[in-house]
Amino acid sequence: ILTKTDKTKRLMLLKSNHYGNLIMQQISNEEKFNKTKPLKPATIQAKFNKSITQIAESYDNTHTSFTKELLKCKTSEPLPNNIYGLPKDHKSGDLKCRPIIAAYNGPSVNLAKYLVKIFLPLLKFVPAHIKDGDDFIDYINKLNNSDQKVYEFGSIDAIDLYSCIPITSTPNITGVIDVLCDFFLQYKGFSEFSYLSQTDLRKLLQLALLEDTTLFNNEVYKQISGLAMGNPFAPIAAIIYMNHIESTLMEKYQHKIIWKRLQDDIFVGTLINHLTLDEILYDINNINPAIKFTLEKSKNNSLVFLDTLI
Repeated sequence: ILTKTDKTKRLMLLKSNHYGNLIMQQISNEEKFNKTKPLKPATIQAKFNKSITQIAESYDNTHTSFTKELLKCKTSEPLPNNIYGLPKDHKSGDLKCRPIIAAYNGPSVNLAKYLVKIFLPLLKFVPAHIKDGDDFIDYINKLNNSDQKVYEFGSIDAIDLYSCIPITSTPNITGVIDVLCDFFLQYKGFSEFSYLSQTDLRKLLQLALLEDTTLFNNEVYKQISGLAMGNPFAPIAAIIYMNHIESTLMEKYQHKIIWKRLQDDIFVGTLINHLTLDEILYDINNINPAIKFTLEKSKNNSLVFLDTLI
């Protein structure tokens, strides 16, 4: 099998059984996936569409356009999604892969796209968020033209962010559904969907993040933890979940550090001379036990970040 690799974007030729074993290593993790009984598409469709219809029709008298748009999120003849893997050839040791679930067959794809419409305008309230490499370059240029002195800088990377984000909460860890509901509640006054109740939003998030299944080797699996890479809503959910972690960090480091992030890649700099990047790494690694981070420090006062030499 000829496949693209993960971060290096090279092509790699693997024997079919080796490639299959790499994916099986991921999908056999019982903390992430459960093998489940296959259901008829008609059964999945009826259950999913009933939930969508109940929520949509409850707004028919007050927000007709929302009702119409949400009804378009109903599914038709849903199937388990396919899964493929991107080999991590940039990592040392035994070869592993990043599992990607191609979320276009499952029942939730249209709903996930609609949730993007609901949450995307609210990303302006995520202080660390940068849209792309150009946005980051603009930020660096403004920093260079300011009087701000940066004593130490580097990059922090969240390890396997998508697969480590919990969907539902436990006594020790807040899940992404709760984080998204709290975030929307905080900023709903700035949203055109401010009328959407917390109960209905939670149901929509559960449908979008928990209802899809995956087919591999003629077996059906359900992902029970971690965001499925390939779900259209996953990138925004990850951004907001990281904001949840960062808000705790900033309680201690407000005005003491620079912290800008594109998904799981973070540019960090210290603004006071007695603060070290190692201290920051230690603190963020002790906020949420589900998400861990690594640090790369600048060398000779330079660093490559988002394909940009700083």
